[in-house]
Amino acid sequence: IYRREGNIALIQVTRFLQGTARQVARAVADAKREIGPNLAGIILDLRNATGGLVGSASAFGAGSSLTFTNTYATGAVDNTGATTGGLIGALNGNVTINGSYATGDVTTTGGSVGGFIGIVNNTNGVAINSSYASGNVSTTSASASGIGGFIGDATATKNNTSFSTGNVSALRIFGGFIGTARAGTVLQDVYTTGNLTLNGPGTPANIGGLVGFVGGATTIRNAYSAGTVPTANATNNVAASIGTGAGGTLSNV
Repeated sequence: IYRREGNIALIQVTRFLQGTARQVARAVADAKREIGPNLAGIILDLRNATGGLVGSASAFGAGSSLTFTNTYATGAVDNTGATTGGLIGALNGNVTINGSYATGDVTTTGGSVGGFIGIVNNTNGVAINSSYASGNVSTTSASASGIGGFIGDATATKNNTSFSTGNVSALRIFGGFIGTARAGTVLQDVYTTGNLTLNGPGTPANIGGLVGFVGGATTIRNAYSAGTVPTANATNNVAASIGTGAGGTLSNV
């Protein structure tokens, strides 16, 4: 999306698709044509989602796919909103990530926050293989949800042989590996060693050493959490492994 602000061109990228680079190039050409020699600068706005490597990555449509292999981010990620990840803020569509990692701390004032991915929001299936996150994850909000050491909020996400080691600090719906695991999500041969702490006063809810909340048909196999959690409390759904939820299939957890 391009608009002119005086002699400044503002180009907003709300998500990354296969044609995004062409669209940005077209927007730059439009700005140069409209503003001409008075063009003072170009601002590229990627604030819809924030990631250490990429804010948002998407692949939709028949035959469309996107693969990240041996990618990484090492810097800290600090965001004043939601949807934040150590590597990628938001994933949509047919995306595969192989052998990648994020090591920076992730700090935000909102929810859908993960040490590796902030949110996976689709039903097409995302696969993450042999990847890890080691940064600490925290939100300053008492009402934010979907906070995880690896992924904040995951839908239809297959996680294989991946792990997280960073500590996680929040108040509700958070977990050492995934904050919220929704329908179609698979955890296979994964683990987390980070400690979970409460980010302030209030009533904690739906906190798990591995997953905070399971919603819908998920599968978890050969997975474990080795970190500490706040004092187990059945009333508020605080547990060493899975905070709460229904519809999940567990094996060797």
